[in-house]
Order: sequence, then structure tokens, then C-alpha cells
Amino acid sequence: MDDLRANGAHIVGMPDVRFHIADGHLRPDDATLELVGATRPLLEAVVRARLRALPAVGFLEGHDARGLVTTADHTRVTGVRLRERSTREERSLEANLVVDASGRGSPSSRWLADAGYEPPPEERFPIGVHYTTRLFQRRPADLDGCRHVVSSVPPDGRRGGFSVAVEDGRWLVTLVGVLGERPPTDLAGFVDYARTLASGDLHELVDGATPAGAASTGAFPAYLRRRYDRLRRFPGRYVVVGDAVCSFNPLYAQGMAMAARQATVLGQVLDRRGHERIGATFFRRTRPLIDAGWTLATSADLGHPEVDGRRTLGWRLLNSYVGRLFRVAHRDAAVANAYLRVVSMTAAPSSLFHPRIAWRVLTGITTGDEPAPEPSPRAPAGPRATA
Repeated sequence: MDDLRANGAHIVGMPDVRFHIADGHLRPDDATLELVGATRPLLEAVVRARLRALPAVGFLEGHDARGLVTTADHTRVTGVRLRERSTREERSLEANLVVDASGRGSPSSRWLADAGYEPPPEERFPIGVHYTTRLFQRRPADLDGCRHVVSSVPPDGRRGGFSVAVEDGRWLVTLVGVLGERPPTDLAGFVDYARTLASGDLHELVDGATPAGAASTGAFPAYLRRRYDRLRRFPGRYVVVGDAVCSFNPLYAQGMAMAARQATVLGQVLDRRGHERIGATFFRRTRPLIDAGWTLATSADLGHPEVDGRRTLGWRLLNSYVGRLFRVAHRDAAVANAYLRVVSMTAAPSSLFHPRIAWRVLTGITTGDEPAPEPSPRAPAGPRATA
């Protein structure tokens, strides 16, 4: 955090956040909750610099991993086959442990099949997310000094967005569409799209702002979970982590938090068990963590009537409870804090049912010293992204 701040990143506390959700906005006051406002290049540069400073870490650049090296009976991974990009020359790199952190496009399923193993079964949950990001020059008076805005996609709509103050005096603004809705890349279309959001904050921010570069786009067709935890056979000294195991809807910002939590578990398993059978132990230990993240995110998406998925009785009860929770969180800082700790993955989802929180949610009784709720600002009537 200190390195990021020193390089211009914003460390944003809850007083500088506007979180619009469920026709209102949350009012957290937890001083321990902070987020980093930084572009991806800055974040990755700082992480890379810290890794390079470790004497035991080396980088082998300009190479691609082409496959696994195993023992003759394929029971243990002993390294990775590499190909140098410029010369196309291949060689093997020996290793006591191989970790696949290559993301959603991970080749591990194919590599396991090549070694005679059953590839993991896959679960998909279509959501059809598209997003467009633009940078703008930031004016100190923007939004009365607010540094982070979230405008959630409402259950009856397909559009949302968020913004955060980042280094070099800029705003990073991302507009989002679900179920195939595509935010435009041209400046005029971007501003018009922001006008249709449930909250007027993002339109106020971008209308008349000075762009700081061209737009970039991204897409996320579906959640993807590879169920390595269900495999009966898995080679020793090999493990798969992060988005290579499970990739989440980027709107909920779970990916890096989930990967960091998995990295912590991997370190614990190595310290206690060593290298042998690390994969099976790791997948078993991280299954509850991934289950919780998957359930939390997909349950929220099922709140949209056009999302395809099973809406069980359990989901209906949970959805009803969360709906009440939001209404209370609009005026109760304690409930808002509890919710944001869960979505930031610093607390388990079960904490939302702690008696102290459940009492407030189910009765609507708060401490009485919360600020009166303000209506979520809405832009003038215009085209809405409803089906």
C-alpha cells in the first residue's frame, strides 16, 4: 500500500465512496475498509518490482510454457517444457513444484489429458458482461471530492458502472452492460450511456470531462469453474490456482482477492505438508472459499430475471433476506459495513447472519444515530436498458 501510494495511487476510505445499489446508496463508516485507486499497469509494476527485489525470485521472460514434464509413470510433475519465442527453441525447466496461475485460458486440462489423467469437469454460468473503460482528467471538485463511485446494475436493467480516482490526476471510468448489452467506445456514446444509469453520478463526472486516452473494452461471457476438487487422480507436485480454477464476474472484483486468499492457503499447505500430493490437499482446502465466492456472486446475478439459472427455495429465501439487508444498509452503517466486508472478501458470507446484523435486517431497528437516507440521484428520463 505504501509503495502504491508513493507512486500516485489513491488509498480510498469509506467517506470518499458512493455505493449506489438497490435504489439507494450504502453508508459505510468502517475505517479499516480501504481500496486502492490505481490503473492496472501501476499495480502490476509495483508488484513486479517487489518480486524482483526478492533474492530467491528470478524471471524467465520471452518464453511460453508448452507442457508438463513428468516421471515415467506420470504420477509426479518434475518441470515444464518451455519454448523461447524468438528462436522457437524448446527446453525443459526442472522444478520441485509447478503452479499454473495462467488465468481463464489455462492449458492444465489439456496437459492433464496428455498425461493420461481425466480433465476436471467444468461448470459455466452465462452472464454476458461487456465493459468499456476510459480515462479522464480529474478535477478536485468532481462529485464534492468523492473518489470512488459504484452504480450497480439494477434487477430490471442491464447497465451499470463505476469510477475510481487513479494516479496522475485521472479518473478511471468503466461502464458495464450485462446479457449482451455493449457500452459504446466513442466519447459521445459513452457519455450518453452514462446518462441512462440508475445513479446520475457517473454521468455528472464524464459530461464535459477531458478524456485522457482512447477507450478499451473487455468481455466476460460466463463464469467458469474447473472442478479439480472432484478429481480422484492428480499428479504430485502440481497445483492450479486463481482464474485457472475459477473465474468470476469482474463486476464484483473478486478475482485478485480470491487469488490472494488461495496463495495464502498454498503457503500454509507447503509449510505443513511439503510438496507431495499438494494438489489434492490444496483443492480440498480451497473448495469452501471458492464455493462461498461462487454462491455469493451467482446468487446476486440470479436476481436479474433474464439470467438463466435455477432459483431454488434456498435462493429465494436468501434473495429476500439480502433485499431487506440493502434497505436497512441505506441508513445503517453497521449493516453497510458488514455487507462491504463480505463483498471485499475480508469476512465470510455467514457474517451477514450474525445475530447483531440479522436483528437489524429482520426488524429494521437501527441504533437511531444513522443519517437519514437520501434518494439515489437519477438522470433525466431517457432510454433504459430493460428488455
